[in-house]
Amino acid sequence: MIKSFSILVYLIFIVSYSKAQVTWFNKGQEFKYYVQAGWGLDDYGIHNYIVGEDTIINGLTLKKIIHYHIINYQDIYYLYQENDKIYNYNTYFKKKTLIYDFSLKVGDSTSLKGYIVKSIGIDKFNGKDFRYQIWTNVTNDESLVIEGIGMVGSPDFNNLYSCSPLISYYGCTGFVDGYDYFFRCFSDGNYMFDPFNTCTNSSIILNSSIENAIYPNPNLGIFSIDKNIDIDILEIRNLLGNTKKIVVNNNEKIDLKDTFPDGIYFVSGYKEQNRIFVEKMILNKSY
Repeated sequence: MIKSFSILVYLIFIVSYSKAQVTWFNKGQEFKYYVQAGWGLDDYGIHNYIVGEDTIINGLTLKKIIHYHIINYQDIYYLYQENDKIYNYNTYFKKKTLIYDFSLKVGDSTSLKGYIVKSIGIDKFNGKDFRYQIWTNVTNDESLVIEGIGMVGSPDFNNLYSCSPLISYYGCTGFVDGYDYFFRCFSDGNYMFDPFNTCTNSSIILNSSIENAIYPNPNLGIFSIDKNIDIDILEIRNLLGNTKKIVVNNNEKIDLKDTFPDGIYFVSGYKEQNRIFVEKMILNKSY
């Protein structure tokens, strides 16, 4: 009787697990990673990945991911979902490279060389149900992969520096290629997954896919907000995490030239405590 019950429970689990597919990388979702940029010390810190509009290239509907570095630089990646599989898509070579596959079973090899699936399941992460996989290798290194979010580091979240890039596992080679990526948080509308308490839990990111909200950028310390974006508070954060909040309206210019030194800042716009956008700004008075 116990054996029959166990088989029944197992079958119910397999059916529910296999039907729980979700759509990855929806517009406005935001991922944050702590990046150690090898020899490029000016690019150490929190990097933002923001999901933009779906893009059709070579007949495929691709997810556009914009990677905002700390330095004045952006990367654009394209990802492709095919049922339970997520691919990185190279638009030049028209080539798909598998990243995640949630149709894998325990013992199957993963896309990360030397790793197999140790376990699968459905669990709550910050109150929301997700399918997950735990990957392991011969040295018993383990990494948790959450459907719709990706690799998030060690399953017990006890290691801030468990390499866990969003796009490519070549981002875990340290001084070989200069970059290591460590997951910090994910946000999607009213939901935030922040296991390391890195992100701002008090605000909801409503539309982080907004681009060019401030202009000009770079600037001399005086800039404006796009008149089509309605905000009432502007938060300006430097690379050390120091912040200053300013009450604004969209018809006025923001003048920082006498109070802020040259440098790189992250500018966030809020409306009624909800974050509407975040954008990197370069202040250079000799520009």
